[in-house]
Amino acid sequence: MNARHYAPALSLAMALLLSACVTPPDLGPRPAPASSQNLPSERSLAAPHAAWPAKEWWKRYQDPQLDRLISQALSQSPTMAVAQARIRRAQAGVQGAGAALYPHASLTGGMTEAKPSTQTGAPVSDALRGWNDSARTALDFSYEFDFWGKNRALLASAVSELSAAQADGAAAGLSLSTAIATVYADLLRLYNDRDMLQEVLRIREESERLVRMRFDAGYDSEADLRQAQAGPPAVRAELAASEEQIGLAHFRLTALLGAGPDAALEIERPARPALQAIGLPPSLPADLLGRRPDLTAARWRVEALSSQIDAREADFYPNINLSAMLGLQSLGVGNLFRSGSDFGSVGAAFSLPIFDAGRRKAAYGVARADYDAAVANYDAALAQALNEIAGIALNNRSLDEQIHYARESLRMTERAWELARARYTSGAADFQSVLIVEDRLATQKRVVAALDSRRFAIDVALHRALGGGFQEATHG
Repeated sequence: MNARHYAPALSLAMALLLSACVTPPDLGPRPAPASSQNLPSERSLAAPHAAWPAKEWWKRYQDPQLDRLISQALSQSPTMAVAQARIRRAQAGVQGAGAALYPHASLTGGMTEAKPSTQTGAPVSDALRGWNDSARTALDFSYEFDFWGKNRALLASAVSELSAAQADGAAAGLSLSTAIATVYADLLRLYNDRDMLQEVLRIREESERLVRMRFDAGYDSEADLRQAQAGPPAVRAELAASEEQIGLAHFRLTALLGAGPDAALEIERPARPALQAIGLPPSLPADLLGRRPDLTAARWRVEALSSQIDAREADFYPNINLSAMLGLQSLGVGNLFRSGSDFGSVGAAFSLPIFDAGRRKAAYGVARADYDAAVANYDAALAQALNEIAGIALNNRSLDEQIHYARESLRMTERAWELARARYTSGAADFQSVLIVEDRLATQKRVVAALDSRRFAIDVALHRALGGGFQEATHG
């Protein structure tokens, strides 16, 4: 039977075989990243309106020392050096991926001196007897036709990774600047707490003097005197611990700067910040994606991995390469540039995946799993960001109430202490009653100081949660 009679059947069998062996696995549609519209937050984010943070948001506190510390960290910290190195790496990745879209050329050449054996039984022409030199040089070309978009997908993935690295760099800067401002706010709290301890020490010393006068006059017992004398040393111990915490906070700052510990000795007490009323942008949460560098980086990684899926899908289809070579070759170096020494070739080759024991399907499955994980990570980051902002807004509202009631309690405690002192001085009460109120007064003074300082930390946290002035120009 003529072979052409088998052609239709063979073609059909081959088509069925190829469709069975090289089709990408059906893993369902790719999940889309979540939108803020799918995460109701309007009631939780209800707050007075305010603008998005400025790029150099820390300058709103009007503290030159804080400005200097953050500027120094952003320009000198190893953290930022790492971020910049990762951006350069991603840029190199884009360059490498883009190179696959263009023809490649290489120049080769060589010269040899050879003598054939005449004792192999094979005939040797007279021209080749003895030692002879030869030369060869060629220009090779190759080009891969990107019919299925694999190389374009890999380039798109690399570009998305670069965008993610750039957003990561902004996130690193935001993390560093807010870390410094947070430690700075804590340093202010520690100084304020030390001030309160010094005030408490003054009160304890006054009480000791008063009790000693009454003891010397025979009005108080030695037990009262010993209790009064125990007060100042206890406060001095707390003051020593406070100084230790202040020093450690200085070292935390210099560590963030990437500086040596001696630099901590140059850091002065923070100034009281110029704080403004806390509000939220009216375009929140819709514009949060373009304002938070960590969310932007996570979204770009979703895009990068989506392109990786496209590239892995293209692996299932035929690959076609064009190659060409043009050169000179001669027996005898002096003949290399003579007429007739030129040679060349041009051709095309293809490869069609038929059976690879599931390697391509596995690679496709890995790419899809990586994509699904990136989408889930993005969704989690978006939910975390919205809840973080809502939590900070709640912190601020609660802080207003806490400060109001804490100050009211402090006023009442101060009045109670004055009355207790007056009753004790007049002999209507013992020193124990004064000591109880005095302990309460010391505690309440420190509570108020801590709450006042906390507003600074909350303001810093809000600027971090809102992206610290980051704004992505374009996305997609």
